[in-house]
Amino acid sequence: GFKMMEMFGLVEKEFSAVEGVSMEPGTFNVYPCYRLHKDALVSQPTKYLHPEGLPSDYTITFLFRILPDTPQEPFALWEILNEEYEPLVGVILDNGGKTLTFFNYDYKGDFQTVTFEGPEIRKIFYGSFHKLHVVISKTTAKIIIDCKQVSEKTINAAGNISSDGIEVLGRMVR
Repeated sequence: GFKMMEMFGLVEKEFSAVEGVSMEPGTFNVYPCYRLHKDALVSQPTKYLHPEGLPSDYTITFLFRILPDTPQEPFALWEILNEEYEPLVGVILDNGGKTLTFFNYDYKGDFQTVTFEGPEIRKIFYGSFHKLHVVISKTTAKIIIDCKQVSEKTINAAGNISSDGIEVLGRMVR
């Protein structure tokens, strides 16, 4: 594994070069937190982050909070886009509907989504910091919030992704 924050330039020495990002006090006022403003486009080439594509089993971890002024429209917490900027895989938060969706293309090339909802999912939308693990295997997508597994759904094994596009944090889904 590796720290994607560093790969995206979201560290104290580099964040000021990322347009639309500011630093704020984070958890326990010890660790910095980065606010993505409406004009932010935090991205890196996929070939820089995942030159071999994604493994069949992986976990992506986020420590974040949704602020009261966050738009109600869905946004991609993280996603990989191909060279035509079409989504290949990602995690979408819908602040209006209070849901979390994971999507990708399966090994047959079919687009698949699994949406997680309910009281344990809704709690991530109300302003507190939360640790979110999205655990992907060949057959399941699991959601772990604040070190507690809250949901698991069946998925098909993923197909490989193109490394010719970009990976993005916090992009509005239109």
